[in-house]
Amino acid sequence: MASRPVRIIAEPAGVKVWIDRKEVGTSPWQGKIGIGKVTEIKAWAEGYREERKINIPAKGEMKEVKLTLKKTHHHKRQNY
Repeated sequence: MASRPVRIIAEPAGVKVWIDRKEVGTSPWQGKIGIGKVTEIKAWAEGYREERKINIPAKGEMKEVKLTLKKTHHHKRQNY
């Protein structure tokens, strides 16, 4: 499968990055992603998250994806 270079920059830096449900490293992350399909990108840190679906074009310069994490409202269940 053909691929294209991609750079993922998340704010704040150093958060975990997933591509198509596979952890690939931390932000900023740079690597290659297959072209011609929708790719799911997620960034995560305790209490924060952002995700986006993108289509990687076949031509052009390095694709840069910027993510700003938003606070999540997940609560832990308490046992009383």
